[in-house]
Amino acid sequence: MRLILVLLVLSAIVGLINSQYVLMEVFTYGHTNCSTNSDDSGHESSSSDSSDWGSLSSWSSSDSSLDLTDTESCPVTTASSGNIFKIDTCLLFEWSPTIFKSHDGKIARLTFDDSNEKCEGSPISTHLLTPSQCYGGCRQGFQIKSQFALAEDLFIPNNTVLGITYTGECNGDFKNSFVSINYRLLNMCSVGPGLASLVAIELSCNSTSTTSNLYRDENCTDLGIVIEDPDTDENYCRKNFNFITVCNN
Repeated sequence: MRLILVLLVLSAIVGLINSQYVLMEVFTYGHTNCSTNSDDSGHESSSSDSSDWGSLSSWSSSDSSLDLTDTESCPVTTASSGNIFKIDTCLLFEWSPTIFKSHDGKIARLTFDDSNEKCEGSPISTHLLTPSQCYGGCRQGFQIKSQFALAEDLFIPNNTVLGITYTGECNGDFKNSFVSINYRLLNMCSVGPGLASLVAIELSCNSTSTTSNLYRDENCTDLGIVIEDPDTDENYCRKNFNFITVCNN
C-alpha cells in the first residue's frame, strides 16, 4: 500500500495532534512537452510584507525548475522516491533554505534566500499545500507528480537508499539531529532526467557503495552506463548542514 494512503488517516486528525513531519511522495513519467519555465509550489503568496509569514501560525542534487501546480489525482502506484521533512525546522529543499509549517491540516513551505542557510528573518516566498492533493509539474521535460501528507510518527520505507541531511557535529550520528531524509526505492525502474540519452535508472546498494544502472529506454532494458558511488556511509560536512548516504535494505 502506498505510503500516502497509509498516512491519510493521520492527515484526518492533524488538527488534534502536533504533526512532526511533512512527507512528500514523487512520481516521475516519461518525456512530455511540459514547460520548465516556472517554479510554483502550490499557491504562492508574496513575501514583500515581512509580517505576513510571521502570522502563519494563525492559520497554518536538485533542480529548482520543478513546477508544482494543482492537477488531477496522483496514480495509485508506488512512488519511485520521496522526502521526509521535519516541521518548524530550517532545512534544504531543492537546495534552498526552507521551513515547513502546519496548521489546521495545511502545509506552508517558506523559502529563504540561498545565502540564508539559517532561515533567519523573512522568507522570499511562501507556498501553501494541501495534504493528499496531487501536484503536477515538470523537470527537464519529464512530468512530475507529487503528493504530501502530515504525520506524527516517522516511517521510512524499506529497500531504499537514503540521503540524510542533519545538523550539529559531522560524525554520522544523525538519528537525533536529522532535518530531512530523501529516499529512493531500490531495484525499481524509474524514468527521470539523466545524462544525454539516458532516461531511466535502477538503483542497488550495500554498506559501502550505491550502484546506479542508467538506461536508454524507459523500461530499463537497454543499459547505457553503470555508475558506482563508493561514498555510502561517508559524511559530507558543511557549515550548517551535513549529508550522509545510507543503504536501507
